[in-house]
Amino acid sequence: MKLFFSGILIWLTINSIYPQGDSTISAVNPGNYITFKHNGFILNNSLFFPIGWYDDVRSQLDYTSHFERIVATGANLVLPYYQFLMDTNKSPSDYYKILKKYLDAASKAHLLVVVQLPSRFYRSDFFPDKGVTEQEGNDFVDYLVPRLKDHPALFGWYLVDEPEAPPQKNGWTTAILRKRYLRIKGIDARHPVFICYGLANNSDTGEEVPTLNKGLPSLTSNDIFYDVLMEDRYLIDTNSTSPSPALGLIDNCMKSLAQRYKDDGRNSTSGATIVIVQAYGLGFGEPHRDPTAVEIKYLIFSYLAYAQDPDYCIPGGKAGGIFWWRQGITTPALRGSITDFTRYFITNKIANIIAQPNINNLILNNTNSIKTFLRYYKDSYYLFAMNQSDISQAKQDITLNIGAYNDCNEIVVSGNPIQKTLNFIRNGNYILEDTFTPRECKLYKIRNK
Repeated sequence: MKLFFSGILIWLTINSIYPQGDSTISAVNPGNYITFKHNGFILNNSLFFPIGWYDDVRSQLDYTSHFERIVATGANLVLPYYQFLMDTNKSPSDYYKILKKYLDAASKAHLLVVVQLPSRFYRSDFFPDKGVTEQEGNDFVDYLVPRLKDHPALFGWYLVDEPEAPPQKNGWTTAILRKRYLRIKGIDARHPVFICYGLANNSDTGEEVPTLNKGLPSLTSNDIFYDVLMEDRYLIDTNSTSPSPALGLIDNCMKSLAQRYKDDGRNSTSGATIVIVQAYGLGFGEPHRDPTAVEIKYLIFSYLAYAQDPDYCIPGGKAGGIFWWRQGITTPALRGSITDFTRYFITNKIANIIAQPNINNLILNNTNSIKTFLRYYKDSYYLFAMNQSDISQAKQDITLNIGAYNDCNEIVVSGNPIQKTLNFIRNGNYILEDTFTPRECKLYKIRNK
C-alpha cells in the first residue's frame, strides 16, 4: 500500500490542485477570490472543482506527511474540524495560532482550506463542553476572519454543521444563521460561506428529521444565509449487502439537495452545492461499513445527475464539488477505492464535461430504471447512464440522435476502455445496447466525426 500511494503521489501533486480547469495556475495565489458560475466555483478567474476531505487531525508541529497523505488521494481541499484541532474551551487567539500553522502547511502542500468557525449552540460530540454563546461565537468571527481572510490557502468559512440535527435543531433558525453569515461577509466578501445539512427536505425521503424551513415558503435572495450548500447522509449500514438497498434513498436525497438550494432563494443568486460522500464511520448510533467501488460511483453519479437536472437545480446549474468524510478513519482499502475514483474523475475531466450545456434532448428514449444525461466536450459526446434499480437490467436500449461518429467506448474506473457498438437506425440516430448490474453507473465517450 505504501508503494501504491508513493507511486501516485507525484502525479496527483501536480494535477490535483486545479483538476478540472481549462486554464492552469501553478500555485495558490495570495488573497484568493472565489466566485461562482452556473453553480460551479471560479477561483481567481479559473474554473475550479473542489475534491475535499473533512480532516480530523490533531494539532501538530509538522503537517508534511499528513498533507502528503491527503494530496495522494487526489484532493485539493480540506476542512478541519475545529474540535480536533484545539481544546474547545480555548480562546480565539489560541485557535488562530493553530489555524495559522495548519493553513501555512496546507499552502505548501498546494491544498486549500475551509475554516470552521465555532458557532452558537455548537455541541462537540468529542469533548464534554457545552458549546459557545452567541457573543463568544461573534468573538471568534471578529478575531479570525480579518486575520485569515488574505491567507493564500483560505477557500472559505464553515458556518455550521447539521443545524437541523438534535440538539441544535431547537436553537438554530434561518434568522440566526443569516445574522452570522452577514457578520462574516461584512468582513470578508471574497470567500464563500459553507453550511452542511444532514437532510435537505424530509418530504422527499419520508424521514422524520426536521429542517429549518420545514413548512415555510421558499426564501428569497434577501434571506440567504450561505453560499455553498453541502449535504451528507449515513446510509450504508454494516449488515447491508452491496450494492446497498439504501442507494435508492440517495437519489431522493440528491433531488432534495437541489430542491432545497432553490427553496432557500439561491435560484436568483450565485453559489454552489457540494455532496459529502459519507457512507462509513465508526458507528454513530448504528455501525456503517465502507462503501464498495460500485457504491462510491453511484453516490457521485447520483449527485451529478440531480445537481444539474433542470427540474431540480437553478437554471443552468451544475454540480459544484465532492467532499469525502473524515480521512482519519478510512481503511486502506477504502482510501484506495476513493483514490481510484478521484483519478478517474480528474483524468477524464468529468467536472468539465458536466459543466457543458445540457443536451439531454438528443437522447430519444428513457427507461424507467436507467437514468441518462448527455454532454458534448472537445469533439466528443459523453453519455452518463445509471441503473437506478436493485436488479440487473439486461439489453437496455439507449437511442441517440448524434449524427456521424468515429467510435464509442465505455470509460471505466480501473482498466482499459471497453469498446461499444452503436447500431444505426436512420438519419443520424443510433441505438446503444448494453446491460447493467444493480446500481451500476456507466460513462460512454462517443467521438464525433
